[in-house]
Parts: sequence; C-alpha cells; structure tokens
Amino acid sequence: MGRLDPDGKKLTDGIVGPPYAGGTAPQTACIWDTKSGEPEITVDLGRSETIAAFRVDLTAGWPWWDALRGQIKDEVEVLSSQDGRQYVSHGQFDFNLWRKDIPINHMLPDDETAQGFNFTKLLAAPISARYVRFKVKPQRILGISEVQALDSVAERPFDLRLALPDEAVIAPQASGTDDATAASRRGTLPENAAVPGEVLEELPTLRCLGVRWLVGGDANRNARVAVHYRRQGSQEWKPALDLFRVDSAGIREAVRPPAGQTLYAGSVFGLEEATAYQIKLSLVDPDGGSSERTVPMTTWAEPRLAEGGERIEVTPDDLAVRWRRSNRGKH
Repeated sequence: MGRLDPDGKKLTDGIVGPPYAGGTAPQTACIWDTKSGEPEITVDLGRSETIAAFRVDLTAGWPWWDALRGQIKDEVEVLSSQDGRQYVSHGQFDFNLWRKDIPINHMLPDDETAQGFNFTKLLAAPISARYVRFKVKPQRILGISEVQALDSVAERPFDLRLALPDEAVIAPQASGTDDATAASRRGTLPENAAVPGEVLEELPTLRCLGVRWLVGGDANRNARVAVHYRRQGSQEWKPALDLFRVDSAGIREAVRPPAGQTLYAGSVFGLEEATAYQIKLSLVDPDGGSSERTVPMTTWAEPRLAEGGERIEVTPDDLAVRWRRSNRGKH
C-alpha cells in the first residue's frame, strides 16, 4: 500500500477510479504484476450484512486491455465468510463486456473503450456475510481502485426520447389548403403545430457546414427537420442527416432557447473547402406549421502564405532572435 495508503484503506475509501487507464489513474489504485502471486483483498464489514452483489474496479494496468473487446485475462475470484476462517466461493468475475449490457445512460470515454471499468457480479440470491475476500490473479501490471459489497442493485427503465423519429414524411398538401385548415380537419390541437423561428448559421469549417433552427409549438414532439444540400449552381439536391432535436434541459442557461421553443441543430459533412453551397431545411409537422428555408453558406479555405510572403524557418531556441531580425527596421 505504501506512502499513499498508510492505513491500508485505499481499496475501500469510497473513491472509484477513473474510467480509463493511464495518466493519473494508478494513483487511485493498488498495483500488482505477474510476479505478485495471487494477492488477496479481505474486507471486514464490521458485522454480518446482506449482500446481493460484488464489484471490483479495474482502473489501471498495462497493457491497457479493453473489456469491450474481450481482452482482459486477469482473474478475480470473490468469496465470503461469517467468521473470517471458513470462506465460500461465489466464482469469478466476468470481464467480457457487451455493449447491450451497459446502461444507455452510462458514459464511456470518448474512445468508447472499457480500459477502466467497475465490474459487477450479481448473486442468484442474497447472502449474509461479514467478511468478503477478493483473490486476484494478475496477468499483467494490474491496478484495482475499489472493491465493493452491495446489498442490492436496482435497474429501472426510463423513457428515452429519440432525436430522429421514424414517422413518415407527410406528402405536400393540396393547393389552396393551408396548415391551419389541414390541422382542423385532422382534429389536432393548435399547440401541436410547429411554429418556425430563427435559423442560425454555425461557423463553417473546411469541410463542414452547421445550422441551428429554433422551432416553437410542436407540443407532441413529432416534427422533424430534413436537410438537403447542393453546390452553388448545381441542380441536384443531395440528402444529409436530419437536424437533431436538442433537449433544452441539457443546454447551458446562457444559450438555452427561449421558453416554448426547441433547438434543432446539425451539420452537413464531407464538403469541399472554399466552396459555396445551399443548405435546404424542411420542417415537417403532420399537425401543421411545415416550412422550408434555404441558407447559402461557404466552407472555409485552408490558410495559405500570401503571394510574395516570406517564410522563415525557426526552432523554439531561436524564435525570439529570428523574430527580432525579421521585424528590424519595420517600426
């Protein structure tokens, strides 16, 4: 345990290590390697407790094995005891993760790997025990930051709104029939009809153009915004991804849409640099309020040295000197 863990409580301090390997992750863990034999971590709960699940957090190690690719070869067996002498084995942890088993609201790192993860072992039925032992068999340099015994693990379903609903695109209305009349004939409520608002342009990049559209109404959230684009002067419209309906609760207050409006946002990818385009946005709502906007936008050009410009090659060591020489006599 050493200097950073003088009381030998690092593995039960309630601090689960970061969900990644490398960096500062080893500071949160106890480290072993293949020469350490089979270390045993024994936890005294202080009294007999009901246990329904165990957890062990593999938060550091080398190589950085990814559990989502079935790479982890380390073994951890968990046992329990009432008296600290006679132990009953509950088997080994399964370190092979499947994406379907990871809750959708669990945030993986940006690279979508599980190189550091808090693994759970559920029991078929709760047990009673005071002591819990984790027998570790490292197959690499392995770090464990936390071991846990839980009295229960609850999984509760929740509604997840989809940003891109799969409802069919409504055909154009017959000539002479406005949205309000069509909505009245369908018996829909006025607050369900979309109210198109301001369209905002994002800063362009070399190969990407982004837009935002504020839309009011649509209380039943069944509107969508289809996107098409074409190069300036071309007759062919190409499809792009629909704009994404953004939940206002997840937006910082300073830039949150006004009350009653929903932000739709998205980008067109794979464009050519320094090229003018037209972005066509089609707001479609079966309850009324359908609208169309066309936005002219131009991708950026990669900065280049001006004609006749001087290129000076420097290193960090001579930057200041070369800068003074190049500006001598220019003031």
